[in-house]
Amino acid sequence: MDKLNILFIGVGVDQIPAIEKAKELGLGVYGFDGNPEAKGKSLLDGFECIDIKDANAVEREARKLNKKVGIDGCMAPATEMGISAGRIIDQLSLRGIGEKVATQLTDKVMRRTLFDELGINQPLWMEASEFLPSAWANKDNNYLPCVIKPKNQSAAVGVKLIETKEQLKEEEFDLVEEYLEGWELSTEVLVLENGMFIVANADRNYDKKLKWKPYLLEDGCQIPSKIPPRIARKIMDLIAKLVTSLSLRSCAIKLDLLIKDNLIYVIECAPRMGGGKLSSKMIPLAYGIDWWKIAIKLAMGIPLEDGELLPKHNKFVAQRYLFPENPKSHRDRIKDFIETGETYEEAVKNAQEKVYEATLPTT
Repeated sequence: MDKLNILFIGVGVDQIPAIEKAKELGLGVYGFDGNPEAKGKSLLDGFECIDIKDANAVEREARKLNKKVGIDGCMAPATEMGISAGRIIDQLSLRGIGEKVATQLTDKVMRRTLFDELGINQPLWMEASEFLPSAWANKDNNYLPCVIKPKNQSAAVGVKLIETKEQLKEEEFDLVEEYLEGWELSTEVLVLENGMFIVANADRNYDKKLKWKPYLLEDGCQIPSKIPPRIARKIMDLIAKLVTSLSLRSCAIKLDLLIKDNLIYVIECAPRMGGGKLSSKMIPLAYGIDWWKIAIKLAMGIPLEDGELLPKHNKFVAQRYLFPENPKSHRDRIKDFIETGETYEEAVKNAQEKVYEATLPTT
């Protein structure tokens, strides 16, 4: 049988684990990236330097590559290039999330509008062009504090906490959302042909959330989550509704959730596996599940082995970051530390100690 080929949209340092997993599966691995010196370039069988945000350019190069070697699968792992990947998935009739749904999930205004239509619980929100405090549908029309966001950014770029009317007047933004405080999760989901599987719920660590106001930054996460079973079941029901409503199949999605007063709010939903090493490193450490290899198999139509989705073990894993003095987004984080422990608390302690050690002066 001829070798199957996969195309990755984006082949930077965060995509190297996916490239390595594809190689382990014996696939031909090709990639596009806007950086001519992308870190994953040397691992590929073929590379093109193009603007991967330009779906038209991506389609042109993908068609050329398809004529040359044949493309059997396309992914944009851990990067906000789902729209470009969706174009290729549609045009070459591949498995995964097509361009329409990828666009709806990537553009925050479109996603909020869509989720309102589908009845998916989410924060109160308004588009910037339509924002009127008097129309804010919560108690006493009090919209402060609130959060402003751009519609097409990731890694918390442009996400700010607004506490005064004067501050709001000075900012440029695409949408405004109510500010909620509660239990926050990152949830990784695998959507099969005939069902779905929650690979992990991770407790997001926001103990520094207000340290760098107005910027709202996460300092890692830990798994397994401490959420009680009844909340886990509610999360399963919510995601099942979302998967059914969007007719998702053979794909991975990543959600950010917030739990407040026993209600689950969808904060973000991306048409890809998560970044930040939750999907590539923490899940394999915690459960022995080779998450990225499974997702690649699904995109390629390669059958999963019996028990491949089942945890091989259960360990506690925590991640913490080393930050610069005045970070403005998650892109500013300097380094992460991922540690295991016999307990949830020990894993967190071990990761925090690594951050502390990294801040000590060298002699």
